[in-house]
Amino acid sequence: DMESKRMKEVGKLHSQIEYQKDHPMTLEGRLDYTAVADDPETRRVKDVTMMASEVEYERKDKPRREIYQTVTDDMESKRMKEVGKLHSQIEYQKDHPMTLEGRLDYTAVADDPETRRVRDVTMMASEVEYERKDKPRREIYQTVTDD
Repeated sequence: DMESKRMKEVGKLHSQIEYQKDHPMTLEGRLDYTAVADDPETRRVKDVTMMASEVEYERKDKPRREIYQTVTDDMESKRMKEVGKLHSQIEYQKDHPMTLEGRLDYTAVADDPETRRVRDVTMMASEVEYERKDKPRREIYQTVTDD
């Protein structure tokens, strides 16, 4: 629609303005940078700058990485993983009772017009309830289409 096109255009213009703040242009419309010779000294400076950048990145990134702990795939971790799976299965079976044959303990219902109508009405009521609960969350965000 027109609003999304306008928002997209405003975004492009804002991006160009921000780019031009960081990248000054000459009067002829070229970037205002000076060409530098590719000699050994320039390459050395470039390499030193890259190393300094990597060191700075590592310094900033280290606290974030220390939050996580590497888990080795030893016998204890395998056992804990298996215990977690068994616990999950037990919790699932509490909510979904099984018959002696191992099937879910639900009653089969005939697939007649009345049953389909009830199923459709229930589905619509569920969708309406979902939309009612979900609407406040969706109003926070604005959808922009690529038209």
